[in-house]
Amino acid sequence: MRSTTPLKVSFVDPLDVPHMWRRVKAYIDASIEKALGDLTTEEIKAKLISGEWRLVLSCDDEAIVGALVICFYTRINDLVAFVVALGGRAMINEPSFENLQALLKSEGATCIEAQAQDAAVRLYQRVGFEKKSVNIKFDLR
Repeated sequence: MRSTTPLKVSFVDPLDVPHMWRRVKAYIDASIEKALGDLTTEEIKAKLISGEWRLVLSCDDEAIVGALVICFYTRINDLVAFVVALGGRAMINEPSFENLQALLKSEGATCIEAQAQDAAVRLYQRVGFEKKSVNIKFDLR
């Protein structure tokens, strides 16, 4: 049976990322493990510190239980909150996901998108995501 207790979600100020990094690095590492080398943890950390991307913590009674990396970008009629990395228990139930939605809406986001492998797609679908497309890759290097 899945928990219905909502997790608290909050942004980390870019200036605080270096101080929080050791507490969230394992979540980020786990989420990019299957990313086919698209990103390294250090590249993500640099973008978070610069403020280009945003770190979101998921907490249960003040303990960090998950982390998300969000990249905001504009697309024709949307401000997209793109999930670059998701590790731990960040969206374990609908109340937690509703908290995340409210947080992202507070920054002006009009939709949330993510790139995910099939197993992760099934998890995202539990909270209402719809499969939009499938990305494939051919490396020219």
